[in-house]
Amino acid sequence: MEQPPLEDFDLPPPPPTPDSITREFLARTPDDALEESLFAYVLSLVKDDISYDSPILRALPEGLRAHFVVSVLDAEVCNGGFAQFFFNSSGQVGPSSAEAFAFFGLPLVADIVEEAMQIHVHRAPRLDGARDQGTIEAFMKTYQDDPFRSVSERYLALSDEIRSARIRHIRAHPELFVHPTGGTA
Repeated sequence: MEQPPLEDFDLPPPPPTPDSITREFLARTPDDALEESLFAYVLSLVKDDISYDSPILRALPEGLRAHFVVSVLDAEVCNGGFAQFFFNSSGQVGPSSAEAFAFFGLPLVADIVEEAMQIHVHRAPRLDGARDQGTIEAFMKTYQDDPFRSVSERYLALSDEIRSARIRHIRAHPELFVHPTGGTA
């Protein structure tokens, strides 16, 4: 079956990337655009260096840092499970992910991420080998006997709560997301 071209879909344009994150911006941005705007803002600063030890990322307020880390992991896991997260990013933000989920008041999700990190310790050589081959076939083989399946399913079952908790935390603690710091307008 032939897939329709993307231009056939009536997708809304992404929200514009803000120049700064202020309390006013956070208050006026609707929930359905808030997270994408925060992610785009941080991405515009870090460019290609999404590793958690990036100097730019480390210099951001705790809220923006945690949101970025959670967003990277969430996008990958929702698209293809923890196997895809570790394959695509080599887990660059992985070590900080559990802490970031705890920041958002999601200790159960933090535990799931910790469990995935432990599985990754043993699965990394296979994922690295497939990445080095650089083919879709090698990537697809990483899903055979996927040890991440259970943790991925548990994570995905909580995806609505994960998003809701992030939004609630941003709304309740805007001061943790303001950047550059000192911005209030």
